[in-house]
Amino acid sequence: MLTKMPDSQQNNAMSWSSSRIRGENQRNEAWERLLNESHLPWKIGKRPEDNFRAELKFRTFGGYTLSHCQCTTLDGFRSKAEIADTNDAYLSLLYLHAGEEKIMAAGKEIVVSEGDIVLWDSTQEMKFSVPEKVDKISLLIPEKNITSVFPRAHDYVGAVLKRENSMNAIIGGHLSNLALRMNNMDDHELTVLMDASINLFAAAFKSGRSIETSIRHATVSRIKQHIIDHLGDPFLSPKGVAEEAGISLRYLYTLFESEGIGVSAWIRDRRLECARKELASLFAESNSITDIAFKWGFCDLSHFSKAFKQSFGLSPREFAKKMDIQNRI
Repeated sequence: MLTKMPDSQQNNAMSWSSSRIRGENQRNEAWERLLNESHLPWKIGKRPEDNFRAELKFRTFGGYTLSHCQCTTLDGFRSKAEIADTNDAYLSLLYLHAGEEKIMAAGKEIVVSEGDIVLWDSTQEMKFSVPEKVDKISLLIPEKNITSVFPRAHDYVGAVLKRENSMNAIIGGHLSNLALRMNNMDDHELTVLMDASINLFAAAFKSGRSIETSIRHATVSRIKQHIIDHLGDPFLSPKGVAEEAGISLRYLYTLFESEGIGVSAWIRDRRLECARKELASLFAESNSITDIAFKWGFCDLSHFSKAFKQSFGLSPREFAKKMDIQNRI
């Protein structure tokens, strides 16, 4: 049963306990429903054990959701279906006060241990596993709110701020205090606190100097390799690349902007370079210009010729003839 927390008559702070519900099926259905309400849509991966216990309190205010959860062994996932059921994009800050949680996102496993802090993206497909009892605090932050204060927040998605970091005690204490007092403050007070809180979170992640370069570099490298492996696919697009990488389209554009080139332009340039290399041996290989254009994902020969000339100063045919003459000398 979901109940109003004490002193919360003027706000929407809620609390729930598995001990209040009799019947395993009712308890599991109620738990999944509460996860969806407090942590966005999720599916429970397998039925919790008979001795499953959970305590949850949460508060929504100004588009944010702050929650304090204690539960025993559990696992779940967010697939494309659950992501589609989420109206807006969020970044969520997870602070593990006790226990351990394993998160699988963007093709890698992230282990969050006691005292660790991690940031996750609601637009990514994810799985989580709680192998033992955990005590954790989560803050769901609307993407537009965090990026307006912390523009490069996406660079730190999936990065674990370890408990050894000197900033962890400050961030963990701040989140714990917010969770403890969430039912005693009005919406305006909590919302006003968020800009200052986000600045504090940003400072903490930036203090982990190796985090930014490693996370961004690994993500960009993985995306570029996927593009290279699929250059011949005429349907290769930024949207498809973002979905394959498990990131938002907006973040994909942000990643490539930091590289000094748009993602569509990067795909086009790689295709043109592959076509140029093959055209250099056109007559030796006896492939037509049309075949080469189609092989590297160009569906319009006129567009291919125009883009090729803009990049290399010669039309594909002029370039092939020039290379053939040079090879014969």
